[in-house]
Amino acid sequence: MLTYLKQVLKSLSRKEKEFVFIVSFTVLLITLIPLAFSWVRSSDDYFTGGTFIAAADKMVYLSQIEEARQGNALVHNLYTSEPQIGYLSPLWTGLGWFSRATKLSPLFTLHFFRIIFGFIFLYLLYLFISQIFSSVKWRKITFLALSFSSGLGIFTVIRPWTAENMYNYFGTDIWFSEGNTFLTLFHSPLFILSQICLLLIFWWTIARLTSAKYTEAAAIGLIGGFLGFIHPYDIVIIFSVLLVWFAVKTVQKKEWFWPVFLKLIIVLFISFLPIGYFFLLKYFSPGFAGWAIQNITLSPRIYNYMIGYGLIFILFLFGVYPAWKSRNRYFNFLAIWAIVSWLLLYAPLQSQRRLGNGLHMPMVILAIFGLVVILNKLKQLWLFKIVNKQYIIKTTAILILVFLAISSNLFLIGAEFFYHALKGFYITQNEKEAIIWFKDNLKTTEVILSKNTIGSIIPAISGRYVYLGHGHQTNNWLIKKYDVEEWFFKDNQGDALKYRWLLREGIDYLYHGSREMALGNFNPDEKSYLEEVYKNQEVTIYRIKVK
Repeated sequence: MLTYLKQVLKSLSRKEKEFVFIVSFTVLLITLIPLAFSWVRSSDDYFTGGTFIAAADKMVYLSQIEEARQGNALVHNLYTSEPQIGYLSPLWTGLGWFSRATKLSPLFTLHFFRIIFGFIFLYLLYLFISQIFSSVKWRKITFLALSFSSGLGIFTVIRPWTAENMYNYFGTDIWFSEGNTFLTLFHSPLFILSQICLLLIFWWTIARLTSAKYTEAAAIGLIGGFLGFIHPYDIVIIFSVLLVWFAVKTVQKKEWFWPVFLKLIIVLFISFLPIGYFFLLKYFSPGFAGWAIQNITLSPRIYNYMIGYGLIFILFLFGVYPAWKSRNRYFNFLAIWAIVSWLLLYAPLQSQRRLGNGLHMPMVILAIFGLVVILNKLKQLWLFKIVNKQYIIKTTAILILVFLAISSNLFLIGAEFFYHALKGFYITQNEKEAIIWFKDNLKTTEVILSKNTIGSIIPAISGRYVYLGHGHQTNNWLIKKYDVEEWFFKDNQGDALKYRWLLREGIDYLYHGSREMALGNFNPDEKSYLEEVYKNQEVTIYRIKVK
């Protein structure tokens, strides 16, 4: 496959390569602007690395990088107190070891690799496109659409920003991190690398499967296996798309292709090995099992997805059927990929929404194909010929369409600046220093109690366990949140019961800052079962005494 990619790269002209570099540089630079603003804005406060979309997920990634940075080969779910064993996470472990070797911070490392993987991803996308469109003009248009396009979700934000409104009303392009390529590039190295793996596996299937040796199939299976470790949901996509594609080809050709089938089995078997590993973890590691059970990401209404793709979805409808009927094997495969992915979004699985990862790729390519089909039809109309000669009308129409295609991305960039201006992703230096104290003084097995907002941040900086943090990763999150925020910190009574609760839940330290004080009138200084071990102007840390 590597030799094949080199040949494709050589087929590009120098101007095409320069175009790809300029576009890639531009889109990735745009994703860095809010980050640069955060560093300027931070002044005396500390920027945690949060973002407008999936801020809590960033903390999880940083916690695993930090854990590996401290010398661990296996990572843990640091957002729950239940017993657990470490598990393999090659992406975050690799970034953590890089951070350790270079002395670069986990946050800098996260974005450094986001940019590196982003360049690789965009170059691969253009190489892939070059095998589909012979016209350089349409290659460039497709690449620009993939890099910048969003949907019409901005026009659905007419209600308060709540989880309920997101799922019921808002277009997915303003909150679904895997919703389009720009959001993927903006999010983290995880989704970028996962889509690189998806693209390579599917591209190999189209271009190399028939002629490839079994050893090459095994190598592609290793890519699938790696993908299974970093983003296991995608194995469902690979399995479904490849098997449907093979079934369609078998029916069309009225012949069973044994060599092709056996090579697909090799790819899928190796890709599925991490699923077996995680299945075993679910039974032997309670801390991991709770996360797996609670990690429910159901799809919103189909209307939300349609709005989320906007003009891309409309053009896709014009391109998918001609692609299905086309003799072009790339268009055939892309049509199957897109249709199967749409069906997976509503499959009877708890991770429906995750199965939309990478869907933007076939959607955009088929949408541009649909645009070509439409233009070829319109060229026959006399009215089109007249309008096409009117420069002002044509330019205005193009600008309106471009704005509609990128409007939600503009909204998200603006939202990032707004939240940074409000310091929504920051903690004070006193809070940071208290968290660093945990890192320097606690054993790796000890558990910290705090409000859930600061609990989401503590592992990202300290690499230590918290009792209450990320909503999906904290076992029995709703129960724990109620116990902590509506009972423990709410009043200053029931000390005997609270002490027994602390011991029963395996909590070793209590973090008490302004956020915890705002929950009620609990006064830790009056508790005989708490021992003050650290204090600054804003935060006091207590150790739970064990009799």
